[in-house]
Amino acid sequence: MPASKKSFFTIEENEIAQLGRAYAHPARVRILSILNENGFVRNCDLAQTMDLDKSTIHGHLRKLEDADLIRTEFYKNSYYIYRNEDQLGQGLNFM
Repeated sequence: MPASKKSFFTIEENEIAQLGRAYAHPARVRILSILNENGFVRNCDLAQTMDLDKSTIHGHLRKLEDADLIRTEFYKNSYYIYRNEDQLGQGLNFM
């Protein structure tokens, strides 16, 4: 959606749409499930567990970060991915 069109909607509507995009792919749902079970995971372990390329994982992580569902931290040649406790599940009860 072009940036100019976002102004037609409320902040809450835009945030809900962002969450919808994050939840719209089964790989991202699985990433969130893995984080719920483990609390954190390294990007290289996630790629191996899900049998996906690191670049594919990176794209999915960007969508989750854009929705503020996860946070990443860089440690010694790999990223550690953590769930964002404050945001996980937000926006699911909007109706």
